[in-house]
Amino acid sequence: QAIEAYILTSIVAGKKPSLAEFVEEGLEHVKANTNIGDDLYNNWTSRFANVAKDVGGQVQPSSPDWTKLCVALAGGPSSPYPDQHASAASTSAGSQTSASTTSTLGTADCQRVEQTYKSLDDDQKWWLGSDGSSRGRKSVEDQMLKVALRCRSHHPVHSLIMDPRDDVWNHPDLFSPAELAELISFNRPTLPDLSQELQQYLYSYSGKVEFLSFTVSARYTGRDHQPRDHPS
Repeated sequence: QAIEAYILTSIVAGKKPSLAEFVEEGLEHVKANTNIGDDLYNNWTSRFANVAKDVGGQVQPSSPDWTKLCVALAGGPSSPYPDQHASAASTSAGSQTSASTTSTLGTADCQRVEQTYKSLDDDQKWWLGSDGSSRGRKSVEDQMLKVALRCRSHHPVHSLIMDPRDDVWNHPDLFSPAELAELISFNRPTLPDLSQELQQYLYSYSGKVEFLSFTVSARYTGRDHQPRDHPS
């Protein structure tokens, strides 16, 4: 009924209804009608499409913010632990393909992940702080385990992989802003400056916008090279 009411209201207002807008506006309804372990993408996409077909409404293609929905389902806007089927918890956020193929972890999977983390010795863990020791410090792996046990959809953390820029870590129960900054800046790779020769080569393409205008100088290939006439 909620989906039908939303679609009809949108049509009357002269706009195309979309699943993304429905999820955004009816978040509480979606939460109340979703169970732990449900496939968010397939369930709500099919529900929305079926109702739209019944009422004869033309919908606007869209992709809801599955991350926001995952967080809401896991315990509210402040919870960083997605427990549902959604690609949003991974690096492929918003991808329909990954959302439809993501599977939840079973009890045995969770036990295996927990065993892997707990098998780490203290000297194998990353301890935040300047001296790197475990004295009064926070272990990155211990915080990762918290998320790994609460996140039932597949996530890099289940493979001991952490991206500190993932929103899942931005929570006071896990890391402070200063600690996240330390994680992001640690051993950050630096790219060397381009050599003068390479800069000159790149600048040689300046102003060339047509394929036939690209000719690689003999200085770099031993002969003038035109891609169309000399493809290899």
